[in-house]
Amino acid sequence: MLLVIESLIAAGATLAYFFYTGRNTIKEIESSTRSYSVPLASAFADIAELSYRTKKISRLNALFHEKVDERIMDEAFFVLKNGTIIAHSDPKTAKRLKGNIANDEFYYNLDLILRPVYRKSRDALFTDYHVVSKPVPFTAITLVLLKRFIYPKIDVTGWLASRAVFIKKKPVGTVSFIISKERIYSFIKAQIESSMRVLIASLGVAFFVSLAVSLVVLVRYRSIQKKALGYYSAEYAKHPGGEIHDPEFASDELYDLSDREIKDAIPVADKE
Repeated sequence: MLLVIESLIAAGATLAYFFYTGRNTIKEIESSTRSYSVPLASAFADIAELSYRTKKISRLNALFHEKVDERIMDEAFFVLKNGTIIAHSDPKTAKRLKGNIANDEFYYNLDLILRPVYRKSRDALFTDYHVVSKPVPFTAITLVLLKRFIYPKIDVTGWLASRAVFIKKKPVGTVSFIISKERIYSFIKAQIESSMRVLIASLGVAFFVSLAVSLVVLVRYRSIQKKALGYYSAEYAKHPGGEIHDPEFASDELYDLSDREIKDAIPVADKE
């Protein structure tokens, strides 16, 4: 029973640690991603504006490629409001798309990517974005539990940062970054492994504590039993074949009457 109680406590503590640490760390990852991607999108939009005006796109392509290599983002591009690619971090992808992201609307959500253009806003957009090529690395049951208790948007596999590029005060396109949630997925997998190790260690400690307590109780019980057997053996030796009485409730004097004289007898009435 003690082992069961300790195991439940250990499991509860491990789950509480997993939930608390998981939620807080995921919030920190999302916040840090937003904090660097939004200013970066704004800075790159200014560079894109200059590059588009001067028709010198090579520098912008190089910057995109550099940031992707640094794993700050997975994909970066500058497109016009009709989807035409002006600059892209991966020339092979641009070639596959035939110079326009509208040729793969399943992967590129034009409504989200071009939203700053439609709104004519200079504010950078940061939102969840489903990256089709990035599957969620968890089983269906695990995904349901994580979505319910840890991170509701875990099945949306990335983020999008997008900022409008203005030419003569008119939005002509956007600079956009696609960022996968690989950091979150890697953290969750590591956290699950860590929590399992903690749980196993806690159960091991609970087992040994229960074993130690059981041994102490057993030794104590055997000690009491040994004393009791010793006492009754001694009493039996004093009164072989007779009754053994506990000295707390009776004295030997009450039972050893063989050497005493009965001074007074109860008179018996004579028969008539």
